[in-house]
Amino acid sequence: MNELSRRDLLALGAGGLAMLAGCSESAPVESPSVFEDVSFEGTDMVVDLRADHDIDRVNLVSPDGTLFTSATVPVGATTVRLQVLDLNPGAPEHYVPGENTLIAVKGSEAIEKLVTEIVPNLSITTVSARPKSSDHAGQLAVEVKNTGTGPSWIHQITYDGAPNFAANDDLSEDPGVHLLSEPNNREDSIIAANERRSYIGTSPPLIYPENGSVATDCTGEVHLTVFAGTGTGSAISADILVRPNGEASVIGSFGDFTCSAAEITKERGSQ
Repeated sequence: MNELSRRDLLALGAGGLAMLAGCSESAPVESPSVFEDVSFEGTDMVVDLRADHDIDRVNLVSPDGTLFTSATVPVGATTVRLQVLDLNPGAPEHYVPGENTLIAVKGSEAIEKLVTEIVPNLSITTVSARPKSSDHAGQLAVEVKNTGTGPSWIHQITYDGAPNFAANDDLSEDPGVHLLSEPNNREDSIIAANERRSYIGTSPPLIYPENGSVATDCTGEVHLTVFAGTGTGSAISADILVRPNGEASVIGSFGDFTCSAAEITKERGSQ
């Protein structure tokens, strides 16, 4: 049995101290781990257990030693799911990135613990213009990759320096608020470890004013910054250079227009 720290016992509750007293003079005995695999699916951590285990609960303890969540293990079950993401508006929850601890519990006794580092690492990889024929005239598709070890989500795309001032918005302070036109399903905004996913904001940044830096023949260039709000409440960003081309299409009655294509590059030093 792996050695259990004081914070692990606190996560067990009152029974943890009794367990410590009963085991304090026993020599540790090596045995096969009750934990066989840990993976993620959607909002859940999926824990596979040894077939002959006799535990009835699994706790997940955050890096600061507090209990994040717990799940009962039905008799005979070899898989247990613990919800680690909740995209609920107004009350979102995200596991605490860092060294999290799984504790296998039988009754009031801690059988084993497994320390696992769960950290998302999100970055913007590419930004591309939507085709003129799409339903997103003037929009940009923002591709995000996750090179970390745990899932997270993107809840909003905004800009700074966009020709369309409506797109230059502050990120919401609530990561549970879904402010994307794509994906329109909240669950689809989750990005797993080793995954890439594309996101489109609600306001198109590439709508050009008649007398702006881009001429009505779709020549010129624009520097802007893309921001993506993440499930942890932080933001990732990228500086891009947009050189529109193609044909102009007037939008509305004030002379604003979009261009049918654009060459977009990330600027040096941008993450």
